[in-house]
Amino acid sequence: MKRIILVSTLALVLSVTFVPVSSAQMAKEGTVLCTVTYSGITHQPSVDLDGPDKEERYAVLWDLLGIIQSDTGEGPFNNMSMRCIGVSYSDKGEEKVVGYAVWIDLDGDNVFQEYIFKDQKVVSKLLGGTGKFSGIEGIVEQTESPEIDLIPSMENSFSAIGPFKINYKLP
Repeated sequence: MKRIILVSTLALVLSVTFVPVSSAQMAKEGTVLCTVTYSGITHQPSVDLDGPDKEERYAVLWDLLGIIQSDTGEGPFNNMSMRCIGVSYSDKGEEKVVGYAVWIDLDGDNVFQEYIFKDQKVVSKLLGGTGKFSGIEGIVEQTESPEIDLIPSMENSFSAIGPFKINYKLP
């Protein structure tokens, strides 16, 4: 009987001790300060624009890959990879940037982000997610210019490092 109690106690201690960190519950809402490091490429498609104002119109497609790290080195948004695609365009002086991103954490769960830059203002929203991020909503505060704008490594490319402030809420 003592042996059964000892084995049962040992099994309980081991099961509690080795519970994976990823299974910890994240807060239902919060604010996380992060740094995003990214690099990407741009492509300006040939567009046949006729008329006297054709110089005032352009479109640039972009695709970037990045890494999101929380400033504390922990939390739900630490060490996430990201991929964003979008378009920057101007029509008669009115510039707008629209993009969408998928963030992927170490468990393979996703967060979906929409990015819009218009009238010198960035509006970035969390649109939902999968797994532990299912139903996530929120705002990502970021500046229109990165904190560190790196020298491009090749033509039509860009690299930068900048702050992210993620305000999120889960259902």
